[in-house]
Amino acid sequence: MEKDIKYWHAMSDPALLELLGKFIQQTRLQQNKTQQQVAIAAGINRSTMVQIENGSGGTMISFVQILRALEQLQLLELFEV
Repeated sequence: MEKDIKYWHAMSDPALLELLGKFIQQTRLQQNKTQQQVAIAAGINRSTMVQIENGSGGTMISFVQILRALEQLQLLELFEV
């Protein structure tokens, strides 16, 4: 099912964080990396990695660091002005 703008607006903030966490987790698993490996590469604690994957914490900088460690920074192209 293709997600349209109404779908994104209908989601709560916690649901969006959970979706982002699932994306991080799925990408990490596709790359066959452990949480610890990504956390080390991102320069964060493994507990932060767990929180972000669970959609229950983290900061914007941690999210960017994880995207960098997973070589997914191209996703941020959507935010270019």
